[in-house]
Amino acid sequence: MEGILKMDVYLIYLAFMSFMFNLYSWNGIVISNKIFFILFPSLIIFKNLRIFFKCIKIFSILFLFFFINILNTVCAEYKIISFVFSINYLCQILFLISIVIISYKNVLNYLRIFKFLSLFAGFVSILGILQFIFYPKLEKILLILKTTSYMGQRATAIFNNPNLMASFLVGAIIITVYILLCSKNKKLHIINVCLQLIALLLTKSRAGILILVVISIFYTILNIKRYKFLKITAVIVFLIIIIYIISISNIYFLERLTSIFEFIKNKDFDRLTSKRNIIYKIAFQIFLEKNNMFLGIGNGNFEKIIGNYIGMVFGTHSLYINLLVENGIFGALICIYFGIRTFMLRKYIYCMKLRKLFSYTYIGLLLTQVTEMHLTHNFYFIYIFWIIISIPYVFYLKFLERRKNESIKNIIFSNVLDNRI
Repeated sequence: MEGILKMDVYLIYLAFMSFMFNLYSWNGIVISNKIFFILFPSLIIFKNLRIFFKCIKIFSILFLFFFINILNTVCAEYKIISFVFSINYLCQILFLISIVIISYKNVLNYLRIFKFLSLFAGFVSILGILQFIFYPKLEKILLILKTTSYMGQRATAIFNNPNLMASFLVGAIIITVYILLCSKNKKLHIINVCLQLIALLLTKSRAGILILVVISIFYTILNIKRYKFLKITAVIVFLIIIIYIISISNIYFLERLTSIFEFIKNKDFDRLTSKRNIIYKIAFQIFLEKNNMFLGIGNGNFEKIIGNYIGMVFGTHSLYINLLVENGIFGALICIYFGIRTFMLRKYIYCMKLRKLFSYTYIGLLLTQVTEMHLTHNFYFIYIFWIIISIPYVFYLKFLERRKNESIKNIIFSNVLDNRI
């Protein structure tokens, strides 16, 4: 049985490597991603039908979301595109269930997966640092590993743009810190965290850096116990000093951060948001004009329709606006409900360190999607996002099983569960 479990984890590794390196392409279409996205969950589910039927019940809200996607496909202007994106969401649901099945059978599989992601993030960080130092020479080599080149001295490594790499590193850094806290040999993980932090700075992603800073402050304040007031004050003073140094510095790789203060001072919101606010206005205009507010305009349709407004193809650059416009009010409300329910289920994660890992990584990944929409377009985000999402559901399933097999009076969970992060 242990050998089979490890084989399932190795399949996860292989699927991830396929997502990252685009192992096989044909006529510009990445075939390996599509195959793994369908084949991998199917293999896992077929081997574990009993657990699969349990998962169908607890994830019924996601299947309802898929059903709404099929409904808005009928009303969509570009029906084939909408249908393909709807199938993509179904595959994501099955991917989530396959992760739940693997980890339900052995919770230690999470640690194996996280260690793999952490080490991989270290490798990506080294590539990003080298790319930044030796740009543009190393960029030509990196084109072997990714589909498009990003012009400009910002770390992208194997990703197609620096913001995607920054989102990846936000999640990876939190995971690596978790492994650092759980590990006896800490030197390697400390070096790994440092590499990832440097690489994050070199992406020059303002949102990514800001989100990690906010999460770090939040974590520090929540975990201060003794001399709380003095420690919080010290943290605030330290941050004010750092912000001041950044604002007056001319360090090249921080110029995008220092520009924030200038844009806010001049009320230049177009440059502050990299013109995303213009796209957001058009997105809401389309949402109101298409007279399909409840079901939306159809998955993947925004990038086609926006061309009629500005003559260019753009995504919404916000997962939440994208859900509202393309999936309508019903779809957006379902996603909000699922997101809140997922976070509330964290109380069933009886390992406090793992609960904190889930909470902070989950919040971090959701925040990165305020100005990006990786969940609909990037296999990396799909992969790491659903692995994190699966954590509370695995423990919730275990709780239901224990409650079924034992008398409720004998369950000791009441002393362990709480709502702290």
